[in-house]
Amino acid sequence: MAPKVVTLAQRSQADAVNLMGQQILGHDFEGHELDDQVAFLDALTGEMPRIEIPALP
Repeated sequence: MAPKVVTLAQRSQADAVNLMGQQILGHDFEGHELDDQVAFLDALTGEMPRIEIPALP
């Protein structure tokens, strides 16, 4: 199961990424590394495509 930040205490997505990096990986993200992580998460946003699952015979 993926970890969740439920307190909403972080002011930005970058703060949340840094917090999770510290607590889960023991690593402080900085500079381009932090920017890359945030850009990846931003790329995951958007509307979910509608997928029709065919009925099995």
